[in-house]
Amino acid sequence: MCIRDSVYLEMSWAKPPELKWLVDDLGIDRIMMGGDLNSNLAVEVFKFRALGLSEDDLAMGLGGTAIRVFNLPVN
Repeated sequence: MCIRDSVYLEMSWAKPPELKWLVDDLGIDRIMMGGDLNSNLAVEVFKFRALGLSEDDLAMGLGGTAIRVFNLPVN
């Protein structure tokens, strides 16, 4: 097991170039969108959309990773 197999990141602190680098290096399945204020959520979504990810990868970054990691119920 590689140490990065247990690393997950919430990316509200990252600028788009840093987010892109980490998605490329760690994989979208290790990255979660987050924000500390409701007013910041549009900016956070924009950062992920600006990366040009596939629809599946975008869905993973915007919530899929968190759903899987935290075993959240999905309706």
